[in-house]
Amino acid sequence: MTTPFLAIRGVKTFYGIIMALKGVDLHVNEGEIVTLIGANGAGKSTLMMTIFGNPRAREGSIVFDGRDITRLPTHEIARLRIAQAPEGRRIFSRMTVLENLQMGATVGDVHVDAFERDDLAVVGLHAAHREQGVGHSPTSASTLATSSSSTPRYAATTF
Repeated sequence: MTTPFLAIRGVKTFYGIIMALKGVDLHVNEGEIVTLIGANGAGKSTLMMTIFGNPRAREGSIVFDGRDITRLPTHEIARLRIAQAPEGRRIFSRMTVLENLQMGATVGDVHVDAFERDDLAVVGLHAAHREQGVGHSPTSASTLATSSSSTPRYAATTF
């Protein structure tokens, strides 16, 4: 049996005194695509945010590529190239699409000047949207592109 790329074991997460995650276990193998399906309030977004370190798991462990990241600060988790596409289009609405992409690339190996017209076209953002604020552009594509602009090894999004 191979070691999972992402292993979540017995994770409990709280908002104040309210337990939001009650002993979650999940294994994701490298290259695998996993979908979490559940009702509003079931904990899907909380689990994704807990993987990224905010909120922090109070119990259990999160192991990414053989490294326990349960107690790592969020900025160190980001350096491991774990990305999250913001739920509900939580992007920097006053910034252009290109500026949002550059924000996503600041922790990765990608240089911000690497975003050329062809790179934006890959995610469905043509040159006309570069200078527009995201409020006037395809925000769903922008949020996904922002998470992928850091060349993540693991990416998560919730809808």
